[in-house]
Amino acid sequence: MVRFTHSHEDASPGYYHVRLRSGIDVRLTATPRTGLARFAYPKTAAATLLIDGGGSVNGARAAALQVVGLTEVHGWVTSGNFCDHNRFPYTVYVDAVFNRPIRRVAAWDGRFLRAGGRATTGPHAALVLGFDARRDPVVLAKVGLSYVSVAGARRNLRAENTTWDIEGVRRAATRSWNDALGRIRVGGGTVTQTEVFYTALYHALLAPTVFGGMRQDSERNHAVGRVSLPAADLILPYAACSTAHTSPHRS
Repeated sequence: MVRFTHSHEDASPGYYHVRLRSGIDVRLTATPRTGLARFAYPKTAAATLLIDGGGSVNGARAAALQVVGLTEVHGWVTSGNFCDHNRFPYTVYVDAVFNRPIRRVAAWDGRFLRAGGRATTGPHAALVLGFDARRDPVVLAKVGLSYVSVAGARRNLRAENTTWDIEGVRRAATRSWNDALGRIRVGGGTVTQTEVFYTALYHALLAPTVFGGMRQDSERNHAVGRVSLPAADLILPYAACSTAHTSPHRS
C-alpha cells in the first residue's frame, strides 16, 4: 500500500506532487490526451513501479498489458458500471514509454505473480516493472490514452508529448487552466472567498471531457459502437450523477 501524508502533497490544476513515506518523490502533469510522470527513487538497484490494469474504481471487466522492447508498455482495459449502471461499457487503450530501460518485469493475473512475465490478461492484470536507480534515481514515463486503439494512444503521445520536460508540460497546463479560469474575473470579498469561487469554477470545468483522438486518427472506435470519430474533438456530455460534484453549490 502506498503511504503518504497530505502535508507532503502539492496540487494545482494540471499538476500533482507528493513525497511518499518510502522516500519516492512523484510529480504528475498532463496534456489533453497524455500524461507525463517523474518518479525520483532513493538510490537502489531495485526501484519498482506497478502498472495496475485492473485498478479502475468501478472494477475492470477485462484488461491486457504487455512490455514491448526495453522501454515501452501498452495495453487496454474495459470498464463501466458508472453510477452502478451495468450498461455502456468502455475500453481505454494506453501506450507508456519510459526514458530508460526496464531491467526487470513480473506479470500478475489476479492469482499468480510470474517473474519475467512480459504480458498478462484478465480483469486484475498488472505488471511490476523494475529499474536500476543507483546512478540516476529519476525515472520518467510518458503515457498516451485513446478510446480507439493502442496505435491511437501512441499517435496522441507523439502529437502532444514529444519531450521529457515535465516543467514545460506543467507550464503549458497551467496556461491552459489560467485561460479557462480567467474567463470570469471577481473582485471584493476575502481571499478565502475568492479561493472558494475559483475552486468551484475549476470543479465545474472538469466536465465535459475530451473523448476523440487526434485529427489524423481515422480508425473506428469500439467505445462508441464502431462509429467513425469526427475530425474535431469529440466531447463527452455531462454525467448526470456527477453534476453535483462538478457544479458549484447553490444556496
